[in-house]
Amino acid sequence: MVLMDREGWSLVFPPTELVSRIVLTIPSHLGSVGSMSAPLGADRLIGFLKDLPPFYWTIPYVGKRYPGVPNEGDLGEGANCQRYSFSVLAFFAFTIPDFRSSDLWQDTVATRRVSSPEPLDLLLFNRSDGPWGVHVGLYVADNAVLHLCKEVGFPQVWKLEDFSQRPRYRYLVGIKRVRAVEERTHR
Repeated sequence: MVLMDREGWSLVFPPTELVSRIVLTIPSHLGSVGSMSAPLGADRLIGFLKDLPPFYWTIPYVGKRYPGVPNEGDLGEGANCQRYSFSVLAFFAFTIPDFRSSDLWQDTVATRRVSSPEPLDLLLFNRSDGPWGVHVGLYVADNAVLHLCKEVGFPQVWKLEDFSQRPRYRYLVGIKRVRAVEERTHR
């Protein structure tokens, strides 16, 4: 299903129309090199999305279920944007501490700041350029971001332009890349 709004389009899983064709270069931090071409459509999804189990598309947004909250419980009971993004990263064997948003931005041990996104990088959005209370999503490819937001209630893939059209996500505070465990040192 494709959700149309007055500002543009947002892709909602499962997509039912062929929207475009992209070429995804698999970065070295994902553990393999090369590229693949995949249609963004009903039968196949771009990049890592095609490997994401259906369960990850059914997780509801629950703001009080953030990383590190006592008694987090079952992910199926809901998550906020950070917990959802961290869970997707964990599915792909990337570990990250239970950071809150400003701690994530300040961290230099488990993550590093980068200037241009690659698949599975964390993108931090906010209504201002500050890191406190940011909205977190995962870069897919071709300016597409997987995220879980209160506005929709379930995981979505939006274009970067979709974020810039919404006041609460207008600023891209920055991009963080999860470091491989062997890269981590106390900095």
